[in-house]
Amino acid sequence: SQDTALPAHVGLTIEGNEMIGCGARNGAGDCLRMQDGLSEVLVRDNLCADNVGIGSRGLSTQHIAAARFESNAFVNVAGTGMVVGGVWGTGTTDVVLARNIIQDAGADGIYVATDSVDQPIAGVEIANNTILGSGQTGLVLGRGASTTVDDVHLANNLVAGSALDGLGGWGELGGCVAAHNNVFQSARVDYAGPFSSCATTSGNLNVDPALSNPAQPSGIDGVFWTDDDGLRPQATSLLCGAGQNGGDIGALACHD
Repeated sequence: SQDTALPAHVGLTIEGNEMIGCGARNGAGDCLRMQDGLSEVLVRDNLCADNVGIGSRGLSTQHIAAARFESNAFVNVAGTGMVVGGVWGTGTTDVVLARNIIQDAGADGIYVATDSVDQPIAGVEIANNTILGSGQTGLVLGRGASTTVDDVHLANNLVAGSALDGLGGWGELGGCVAAHNNVFQSARVDYAGPFSSCATTSGNLNVDPALSNPAQPSGIDGVFWTDDDGLRPQATSLLCGAGQNGGDIGALACHD
């Protein structure tokens, strides 16, 4: 829709799909690529696994507004698990990333950043995601000197086993809250980048999440979001009840 007389799509739902091995036939390997000035978007209950191609992403979004991405699983993605922001369009506003699982991404787990004055980011909620074994940084927030990243809320996320930093990025964030997250066993620094400048940083943890069976993330039944999921914290985990308003930290509730 950019620089054309064509309207962008409004009211889009993408739900309940399995995207396995995207890019295996030498095409673009992203499972979901959304960059048409979309608005009122819901993406939920999708599985993206084992895509191929250098830098191929699970989700790539640019120039999007009023969008919610929830309860998706991105497993063994070649590049970054979820990307918000970029170099196309006129910016990103009112985006929610909630209760997603990103495991063994080849690059970053979640990446929300802009360096362009023409693509500001405002109003992003990143809550109750589980990000494990990222090949670079678990969760990145970045803002270039000539643009803005405002009103970012980061809460109840589990980030563990990142090959670089747990939380990282660059620049200063406006109106940032980073509270009640658990970041554990990052190879460099657990809490790095702009997060120390957030107005609220209470309740953040650095503890073993005590997951039920991380070697079998989708459980015996091989289906995410069921009771036997291996990424569900044990009942004795310190993540249970440690989130905002007494909720659990991570994408999956603790076992009873």
